[in-house]
Amino acid sequence: MSFSSDVKEELSTRIDMARHCQIAEFAAIMGMSGRIRRASGKRMQIEMSTENEIARYKFIVLLEQIFDIDTGDIIYVSKSSRDTTIRIENQEYVAKILQTLKWADETFDNIEPVFVDPRIVQKDCCKKAFIRGAFIAAGSISDPNKFYHYEIVCDYEEDALTLAILLTPPISTSATQTARISEAITTDHEYSPRNGILTQCSLFASKKPFTALEIPFT
Repeated sequence: MSFSSDVKEELSTRIDMARHCQIAEFAAIMGMSGRIRRASGKRMQIEMSTENEIARYKFIVLLEQIFDIDTGDIIYVSKSSRDTTIRIENQEYVAKILQTLKWADETFDNIEPVFVDPRIVQKDCCKKAFIRGAFIAAGSISDPNKFYHYEIVCDYEEDALTLAILLTPPISTSATQTARISEAITTDHEYSPRNGILTQCSLFASKKPFTALEIPFT
């Protein structure tokens, strides 16, 4: 298993006690890998597609924690041996998810998926939870014993910009954006025990302090 996978697996066991932080992390995974699927009539479905087993696991855990969803209402659709879609068809849960993410108003007249609604990440603790979810869904990190680099890959430039803003103090140090074909990347590439990262990373709440302290998000 790679260093990134080890870190993601460790993060997947972290469940915030506060519901607003759980929602922020869930919003990040949905922002990275989720979508609304319109079915027959006016029925809608929530889908989350990924090859990342850890992201799927955390997504399901958060579904159960936040919405108390019955496991029988979680549908698995395998597109390949690796790529799996998790689908929610129960309209009661779909409505709760859309309203919780602020993707729909109370009347459901306006439904608009967004990367993250600002109300969800108002608190610093929620910003950290969102960054954690984004990393689990689409991030990578190198072993800091070799060299220090992590990045989160976004589909859209404006999403990368949003993450860059969330990564500004007091959450982290600095983040830069790098353009690649068909994707945008938010990268935080600074590390030094003297630049404040160690203090920020104490909020990581990891079982492995040294590994955790190398990562400026929680």
